Amino acid sequence: MQAYQFINYNNETTIEHIKKYAENNAILCFDFEDSIKHSEKQKYREYFKHIINNILPILPSTRICLRINNEIDETVKDLKTLSNCFIDSIILPKIESVEEIRKFEKLLAENNISYNEIIPTIESKTGLSNLELIVKTPNPKIKRYGFGHCDYNLSINSFPFFHQNSIEYWKWIKHLYSVLKPRELSILNSPYLELDNYSFYKSMLHYLYSIFGDDVAQTTLTIKQTKILNQVNKENDYIPFEKLIKHRLDLKVSIKDAEQIISSFEKNRNQKAFSILEKDKVLISPQEYIAAKNYVTQKRRKTFYLTFVGGCFPVQNDILFEDLFHQRLKRKIECAYNIEFNINIIRYERFNSCLKKIINYKKTAQIDFLIFHVRPEPFLRAVKFLYKHLDKKGKIRYSLNIPSLKIWNTEKFNILKFEKSIVFKPDNNQTKFHKALVNFNYKLGEIFGNLKYSLNKYFELTSDIVEFCNKNEIFPIVLGMGNRNNSSYEPFLCKKSDEFFKVGLREQNVSYVELLNIKSENINEYFRDNGIYASEKYHELIAEKLFSVLEKKLKLT
Repeated sequence: MQAYQFINYNNETTIEHIKKYAENNAILCFDFEDSIKHSEKQKYREYFKHIINNILPILPSTRICLRINNEIDETVKDLKTLSNCFIDSIILPKIESVEEIRKFEKLLAENNISYNEIIPTIESKTGLSNLELIVKTPNPKIKRYGFGHCDYNLSINSFPFFHQNSIEYWKWIKHLYSVLKPRELSILNSPYLELDNYSFYKSMLHYLYSIFGDDVAQTTLTIKQTKILNQVNKENDYIPFEKLIKHRLDLKVSIKDAEQIISSFEKNRNQKAFSILEKDKVLISPQEYIAAKNYVTQKRRKTFYLTFVGGCFPVQNDILFEDLFHQRLKRKIECAYNIEFNINIIRYERFNSCLKKIINYKKTAQIDFLIFHVRPEPFLRAVKFLYKHLDKKGKIRYSLNIPSLKIWNTEKFNILKFEKSIVFKPDNNQTKFHKALVNFNYKLGEIFGNLKYSLNKYFELTSDIVEFCNKNEIFPIVLGMGNRNNSSYEPFLCKKSDEFFKVGLREQNVSYVELLNIKSENINEYFRDNGIYASEKYHELIAEKLFSVLEKKLKLT
């Protein structure tokens, strides 16, 4: 694992200052881009020119890296400063195409600048979407690609930002892994901005190492961060990373929080392009500062609040955050109506506790629209005759599932422990024999009345939620069950559910979004190979269907 450490430098930088950083085996990174205010850039180019001409020749074993600007006018000035120089590594920011890399290579050649490697950095949605095309052409000077999560958050209009303590961040890393690993390329991971949170940082480095191996690199911001990185292979004293990361379910933010970021940044920036909170030692990037200011401006618009009640679908781990249906829906509504559309997610696994979660949330938050998702998982496992679950000690157990005899452990125990970590290897498909057993389990449960009982129980919950919405002036929408193709009998059961809910909710005059009316020949493009998890195409479809319902209501407000 290699550290690329960004260092402070100015006109008073000494040999001792450079040696202090270099002795930790870090590649020393000088910045011409984000950490330098625009008005100061030329000054810092001169500082660097002095260092490379007068200090680095005395320290020939010191490896250096330079991050140059992406804007062509500034790039030309950067490279003029470096003319006829050798730089170990050159970071190219905000790369979105292979043509941009070639443009930089041409400029480097024209200025007679030699180097060991260039590190194109992915910092936008366009760059990440184009990564597969970018890496198609092998380049011996590219060993890894960088990831800049602050610019990326800004590019997708996300606020507050997703940092390394969120599962959403690791979805981006997983996507990078899926494209880079087959080509034996690695990453330069985005900097961790909580400068004193060493426990989390140590666990994160171990997690990175477990994914990418020895070739992975990390941007570091302090000597302490670099020293911890150098110990990754030598010690085991760290907290398992999956215990430290989580999904963000409440996606709204108060105006007070945004204003706090703005005031903290402006108070602590000390003439720099970034700010460090002295009390907590947390770096606030200029990108998050800009995002906070944008958010304050947007909050002057009319605001609506949507709560989505469902399972893993709204936080699906193999779909990038910005491609999830609710983010597509948010962008579409905000663009069409010039409003602020805030989203909150309530997850439920059991029927008995679902309504209580909604009631408790409503006590402290506003809900204008509520979408209740009729999920396949709790319905299908309630139909099964034999139920596999974890007991209170976390051990796998099997029990009969006959609700008519008051044996219904699906409401008492989880089927499996919820896995928060991002899996970087493909799932193994189930065998045909296993799927035949699953079908037999469903049919046996149906014989014992489980199908009828489960449908009635689920519809009772749905009706109670609709009633709660009506009493609290909340517009309810019921999102129907999608198709499940993990076994041959599941589509039949899903269709039974869809017909049952469609008829019942029509009588209550409730908006019902049907998901089983997809043409059969298109089914495969809407689901992954295992027939369970939805594809990006399916998320796009859901967003369109929900928009068509919500726009009718929004036009009346």
